[in-house]
Amino acid sequence: MKALLESKIQGCKNIKITNAKKTNGYPHSTLADVHVVEYSYTLALKNPSEYRSLAGAYEKEKKTLQSFNSSIDNIISRSNAALAERRNQEFADLQREGREIEKKKEEFMRQAKVAGNISYKISQYYLAGCEESIKDVAPVSGFHGRQTLNIGLGADSSDAWFDINDIDMTGKAMMRKTDNGWRAY
Repeated sequence: MKALLESKIQGCKNIKITNAKKTNGYPHSTLADVHVVEYSYTLALKNPSEYRSLAGAYEKEKKTLQSFNSSIDNIISRSNAALAERRNQEFADLQREGREIEKKKEEFMRQAKVAGNISYKISQYYLAGCEESIKDVAPVSGFHGRQTLNIGLGADSSDAWFDINDIDMTGKAMMRKTDNGWRAY
């Protein structure tokens, strides 16, 4: 069973199959020479320390974003005060400064390794090299041409995204007995 599952993820750079075992088997209801095999397995990271480095990158990026947001909030407060007191030149200068900070923030977000869309970035890491074949062994969903791994986590702000979690899975395969052993049908 493990060989069958591993063949489906052979291109995957960052995940591996562990704990693969047959849990049940029975004859197919309509195909006489075919058996249905139920199995369980675990998807695990090949190199958890590399994955942890994403968490470090995210923490740095999060601090940078907080700094940008704090600067923008400060400018908004000062702009509102300048506008209320009719200090037009100061208001215009602050608006210009705010636009510059927004541009820097947008550029930072374009270059950010993790921040901005954690679920997609984490999925990219897990699915690297096996974007097509992973559908056979893991719960994935697609949106806008992207695939994300459904590991049951919520909002992108959740620190749980960086926990190392092996994902327990189950599946079924139709198998046919041949002279060379059981083969996928």
